[in-house]
Amino acid sequence: MIRRMKKTEDLAFYVRRISHSFSGLLECLLEDAQLDKHVSPGMGLVLLVLYERDNRIIKEISQRTQLRSSTLTSLLSRMQKGGLVRCKKDYQDGRAVRVRLSNLAKTLKPQIFNLHRRLNQVITTNLSKEEVRATKDSLLKIIESMRYREAQHRKRVRRG
Repeated sequence: MIRRMKKTEDLAFYVRRISHSFSGLLECLLEDAQLDKHVSPGMGLVLLVLYERDNRIIKEISQRTQLRSSTLTSLLSRMQKGGLVRCKKDYQDGRAVRVRLSNLAKTLKPQIFNLHRRLNQVITTNLSKEEVRATKDSLLKIIESMRYREAQHRKRVRRG
């Protein structure tokens, strides 16, 4: 006899649950670190990319974070209003916008790195190194599959 899996036992359900759990944990850690006054979920990803190399164009940040341009533009607008970044047109390419860390963002760097470290500790607490590696590999495959499907949909919609 074949047992049908309940919808609450399928992988999509778990992906959605992990997304909610991650957001909740991140909000708690931001509050504990007293970063919630300056940084909200989503901003840390952009900050980490800019900490790797400051003064990037939006297209580079979008590729590195895998955030859509519209999502990133909205996020950068909030970050600029919060005093975390400065956005200016690129002198060499007038169509491109360069994003630079503000002094505030630079001073928050150690706290952001510490929060990122704590977040990873919580996530990996009950996993061996091999399980962490296997989880990363599996998540990457899932992300690639979802991105491919989304890109196919967008192509179809543009064609009419």
